Amino acid sequence: MKNIKQVRNFLYKRNIKIFKDQWDFDFSFFSSPYNKLKTIFNLEIASFFMYVFLKTKTNPNTITFIGVFWSILGTILVFLDYTFSIYLGLFIFFTRIIPDYIDGAIASYNKQSSLIGHELDLWAALVLKLTFVSAVSFYLFNKHDDLIYLYCLLLIVMTNCLDFRYHSKSFNSNVVFSKELNAHVIKNKYKSNIHSKKKLYLFFKFFHYTGRSKYTDLIILLIIFELNFVNLNIVWVLPLMWSFLCILVLFRSFTQVFNEKKN
Repeated sequence: MKNIKQVRNFLYKRNIKIFKDQWDFDFSFFSSPYNKLKTIFNLEIASFFMYVFLKTKTNPNTITFIGVFWSILGTILVFLDYTFSIYLGLFIFFTRIIPDYIDGAIASYNKQSSLIGHELDLWAALVLKLTFVSAVSFYLFNKHDDLIYLYCLLLIVMTNCLDFRYHSKSFNSNVVFSKELNAHVIKNKYKSNIHSKKKLYLFFKFFHYTGRSKYTDLIILLIIFELNFVNLNIVWVLPLMWSFLCILVLFRSFTQVFNEKKN
């Protein structure tokens, strides 16, 4: 059994390699100070819990479920609408990547990587996205006492459930398991040389919430500002915008099916 220092070194080495190979993130402070500081914060916490889970021989898939329930707890705390519970819920969403660091690292360390683990991670990512959307919607409902935010939440959940691509292997095939990195990676990296006619699509894609870490952190920061500065009122538009974009995404999904040429 490794000691906690060895576990920490293993976790850092593994994730730094993934960051560099997959995202071209060199983990230096000056290239991306925020990413550097947040990643260190999350990895330090993850190191301790990884040591505990290794000690207790916890299955990596169990840790994935713990991460899902962790996110659900964040939604419940925001819904309770107490100042302390809202802050605690936001902290949970800020640190929600930690279970993802741990389950993959333990699976790699114990050589327990599997197809079901890969598919479970894809499912967990969808659940985590929807729990944060739910938290934002509940926060706005409590703040403005307006049912429109609950209707938006219902619409977002429905469109995500109706979009077959979330449940399609062909759609999820761009996220694959890399034996070299022992991690889930994106097969085709984003390219900046996009044709001009796709600019509108990229604009919508940028504001569409997919669970991206920086997008999530920005919303958390805006909510904290709203909790402390009365005149700031920005977050209210997000569920309305997400609902509209989810409808467009669902329409695009069905369009791809109807326009598919037969072989």
